Amino acid sequence: MKTIAIVDMPKCCRECSLFLELKNGYGDVVNMKCCLDGFGIESYDFDEERGKKCPLRPMPEKLDFWTAPSGFYDETIDGWNWCIEEITGETE
Repeated sequence: MKTIAIVDMPKCCRECSLFLELKNGYGDVVNMKCCLDGFGIESYDFDEERGKKCPLRPMPEKLDFWTAPSGFYDETIDGWNWCIEEITGETE
């Protein structure tokens, strides 16, 4: 079974709402983890670009006739956009 969680896309791991710092009894950070995959953050990039191992993926964009891949018909575009609206709670 799968689920979708809507969160603001972070620029880097430290800005992510799913970033977890584990501290010892003195308040020192002893480990950093991603709450989604449980791996240590030391393997992630901390620059302005997210690491390639980040499990978050950007939300697909809505389509129109000009931006849809070839082979998409009006009904397919409408269905695509409807799904995105349902996920984001948008209404037109």
